[in-house]
Amino acid sequence: MHDLARAIHAHGGTRATMCVGVLPVAEAGLLQGEKATSYAFSRNHDNLGRLRDLGCVPTPGPIEVSNRIISCAGPAQSIEVALLLLESVIGHDEVKEVEKFMVGTR
Repeated sequence: MHDLARAIHAHGGTRATMCVGVLPVAEAGLLQGEKATSYAFSRNHDNLGRLRDLGCVPTPGPIEVSNRIISCAGPAQSIEVALLLLESVIGHDEVKEVEKFMVGTR
């Protein structure tokens, strides 16, 4: 998993993570000194503390984009994360066009 994250990064790709999915990316060393977020309300795990321990700057925000890595607090942000990932592939104006056709679906 770490090697895959590094390879995607080396080739200029963007990664989108959900909830604790950012932790392996941080473990791969790709978020040193960068902002990231994760699910903050676990009874058993301090995910934001783990990000801090891995050299990240954890935030309580619902979404962070840093170093071509999209992290979010959980599934509630899935549509926004998907649109950010899509924007990295097709561009801002094209995503606005997609959003225009999504009216009424959210």
